[in-house]
Amino acid sequence: MLDREMQMLNVGTTRGVITDFTVAPGIFMSGEVVTASLTLHNSGTVDLNGTLVVDVRDSEGVLVDNLSHIYMGLTPAQSASFEAEWHTPPDAFGPYYLTGYALYNSLVTDPEHQMASTPRVLLPMLLR
Repeated sequence: MLDREMQMLNVGTTRGVITDFTVAPGIFMSGEVVTASLTLHNSGTVDLNGTLVVDVRDSEGVLVDNLSHIYMGLTPAQSASFEAEWHTPPDAFGPYYLTGYALYNSLVTDPEHQMASTPRVLLPMLLR
């Protein structure tokens, strides 16, 4: 007698590409909401399931927030979008680096990067 085992097999190509990643406002005040818009396009031939992710890191590279959105059944030639709202801390200062990417069918897209920052404060120099 032979052993039997069933395996799942997907026929086609699995490919997702980030087609848009924007952050606004680029200059923000502490406590303000920064919106990151991320779009994934299914350029393969099979449906995609996964998560759109926006990571926020401070100027030292420390992860300060992770925003995500689950999508299911993204058909070929279609796109999925995620508009993430990052509520900046009341003591935010300096630049923050936002990275957008998508996880799909056990794969990950190339990351896209944007920066948002608090305004620079320039003080006058007094000469004597």
